[in-house]
Amino acid sequence: MHKHFNKSEFRFEIPKGGFFLWGETPGLKDSDSFVKFALQNEGVGVIAGKTFSPYPAKANEGAIRLSFAKVSPEEADEGCKRLKRALSKYMNLTQEGARTNE
Repeated sequence: MHKHFNKSEFRFEIPKGGFFLWGETPGLKDSDSFVKFALQNEGVGVIAGKTFSPYPAKANEGAIRLSFAKVSPEEADEGCKRLKRALSKYMNLTQEGARTNE
């Protein structure tokens, strides 16, 4: 992950155990929309973090959860590349849309 993302793009800490990595994307306003976009456009599956919150309406929209339980290091590297592309494309599209609506 560190190889592919800087902290301004995707913030995360390497977990000490478990099967999931939690991260936050500054500026991401609709994680549900991004999850669909990432799967449809780059074939990478992530889950909106708010899905796991007891208060989804108050949850951080920029939080996403990734699983690394059943992937090889090579697959994880490819997944990171796809996630980076998806985030970049999605953020560019949403920023362009925001400028258009101003």
